[in-house]
Amino acid sequence: MSNTATAVPAAGGGRAAPPRPLTTWRHPARKSWQTLVILFWTLVAAHVGRYTWVTIYYQATQNRWVKPHWDHLQVMVALLGQDAWDFTRHFLRDGVQYELAATFAWLMLTNPWSRKMLRAPNLLERALARVGMPSRAQAHRTRWWQFLLSPGMVVLVGVPGFAAVYGVDWLILSLQHAHLHDTTAVHANASVWSDYVRSNTNKWLPHLAGVAGGLFFGRYVFNKVALDTMELMASRQLWQKPLRLKWRRHLSDAQYGQRPGVWKPPAYRAMYQALRDRRAAGGAVPRPGRGLTVAIFLVVPVLAAVAWRGWYILQYIAPH
Repeated sequence: MSNTATAVPAAGGGRAAPPRPLTTWRHPARKSWQTLVILFWTLVAAHVGRYTWVTIYYQATQNRWVKPHWDHLQVMVALLGQDAWDFTRHFLRDGVQYELAATFAWLMLTNPWSRKMLRAPNLLERALARVGMPSRAQAHRTRWWQFLLSPGMVVLVGVPGFAAVYGVDWLILSLQHAHLHDTTAVHANASVWSDYVRSNTNKWLPHLAGVAGGLFFGRYVFNKVALDTMELMASRQLWQKPLRLKWRRHLSDAQYGQRPGVWKPPAYRAMYQALRDRRAAGGAVPRPGRGLTVAIFLVVPVLAAVAWRGWYILQYIAPH
C-alpha cells in the first residue's frame, strides 16, 4: 500500500466533529438507518471470515490423505496425549473460525472518528509496531506483506484472550472438583484436566474464546489494516468516472468520483467525503493504480467461492 499522507485523523489528536454522512441520535431516522446498514455488513463480514477458515481447515486437514495422520498426529499425541490433542485440534477448527469472524466483523465496525480511534496508541499497539505488526502506532501505511499475513497475526495476538477464557473455565471446573471430590491434589488435578479436555472439545467454549481473542486483542492488529483498506478503497472510488460522464474522455479532477450509495457502511462514506473535501481544498489525494481494480475483480469472486464452500461444508459435510 502507498505511504502517502493519510486522511485518517491522527490518533491522540482529540475529539473532532465526524464528517458527513456520519450522524448521532439527535437525528434518529438517519442514525437508525446507519445502524441497520452497519449491522447488515457486520453479519456479512463475520460469516465470510468464519466460512473462509472452515474451508481452509477442512481442505488442509480433512482430506483422505491428511486426516488419518492429523487426527492421531504422533508427535502431538506423544507430547500432549490423545485427549489434549483432540482438544487442540477442535480449538484450531472452532476457535480460530470465530476469532476471524469477530475480526472481519470489526472491519465493518471501524470508525476513524470514534473516541477509541482518536486516542493515542496504547502500550500493546506500540509494542506491535516495534516487532513489525500493523497497528495504529505504525507511522507508514500497511505494507502488502502485513496485509497478507494479518489473519495469522490476528490469531497470534489473540492468544491472551483465548487463555483468559480457558483460564476462567479451568478455575470454575477446579473449584467444582475440589468441592465434589476428597482426593489428593495430584489426583484432583489429573481428574480436572481429563474432564476439562473432554468436556470442552466440541462445546461452546472454543467459540467464546475465539470471539474474545478477536475483539479484545486481535483487533489491535486489524484496526490499522481496516483503516488503510477503507481509505484505499475510498480513494479508488473518488477517482472513478461518474456514470453520467462515463464516456467522456477528458475530465477535470473535480469531476471524478462516484459517491457511495446509502447501502454502504457510513464510515466508508464519511472517508470518501473527507477525501473529496481534501481534494476540493487543493490537497493531494493519490490515485490508486489499475492493479487495485484487477485485484478486486480477482479476489472478490474467489473469496465468495471459498466462503460458499465453507457454508456448504458446515451444512452438508461436517454433520456426517
